[in-house]
Amino acid sequence: PNGLSSMMIDEEYYMSIVVPAYICFCFGALVVKREGKMPDLMVRENPDFIIFLLVAVVIGKILQRLPGFGVVGVLLDHLLICAVVYSLFTPYRIFALILALYQMGSVIVGSLAIGMFHDLLLQGFWFGSFFLYRIKASRLTVMIFLAVAISTVSVCQFVKRTYRAQATADVVYNVETFYALAEEKISTPHVSSYDEDFWIRFNQGWHIAHVIFYMDRTGDYKYGETILDTFSSVLLPRFLAPNKRNAGGRENMETMTFYRLKETTSMNISYVGEGYGNFGKTGCWIFMICIGMALAGLEKLVYFLHEKYGFFIFFMPAILLFCIRAENDLLTAFSWAFRMFLISSLIIY
Repeated sequence: PNGLSSMMIDEEYYMSIVVPAYICFCFGALVVKREGKMPDLMVRENPDFIIFLLVAVVIGKILQRLPGFGVVGVLLDHLLICAVVYSLFTPYRIFALILALYQMGSVIVGSLAIGMFHDLLLQGFWFGSFFLYRIKASRLTVMIFLAVAISTVSVCQFVKRTYRAQATADVVYNVETFYALAEEKISTPHVSSYDEDFWIRFNQGWHIAHVIFYMDRTGDYKYGETILDTFSSVLLPRFLAPNKRNAGGRENMETMTFYRLKETTSMNISYVGEGYGNFGKTGCWIFMICIGMALAGLEKLVYFLHEKYGFFIFFMPAILLFCIRAENDLLTAFSWAFRMFLISSLIIY
């Protein structure tokens, strides 16, 4: 098959790389998996801590409008999901409902404005997870929630290409357009080329396939270059390392695939793609074990700090926001997590 979203390599070869990589990732996560029950999250002391979170969010929105402070502003702005999660476990039920409606509404409007749904899916996942835990949902309720979530993801994936071509700055028009496209797709039973493209793009498999295709033909493996760049980019400010890599994946796509991105396009190669681009098949599997251990270790650290100091679990949606994203890489995930962890610690202490 031809085109950007084509798999480029045959299914058997692709699965022989990706399935073991996923198993390795799960193995690594299980090695350092946290033992024990979920701690009690009900807020019996300091329910007004939410005020600090909301003040930080307001400061973030202001900083985003100031030159040179955009990154800090974005980080602080993402604390809104933490405030929503925290409010679920306070006595202020009406306030929690209003805050949740505002937060999810703003994410939906923002996603429709740019035709990208990453934030909606990720923040919806975190809110849904904590909400189901808060109401002590039964297994049936959880299964229904998962079915609705998968259906929502599927609809977004089916219509987003057509929707992006029609989206405007008009919020009402965007909502009406998205609804019309979704209704048309749901009511149309036949399979189209868009449906075939959907299954390829659903798990971002084509990103990985492009990396495998490029590396197998060029042999231009990076041998840990992007991993070393991650440490320098996370630990050193840009004035000390002016040539350090930028998070977001553009450099990965342009150095590990034959594809060249447009200036307005943002894509990444995923953990599997980064592992294969650096070390090939076997090295990718070892890399995925390390990624699983790192992410599970980060989660374990959050639980440990919560048990010792409190509050940290409520920051998990912000700290791990990019860590669980399918279209991702080491630099994007851990640079975000490191910065958000510092901000969370400063607010808590």
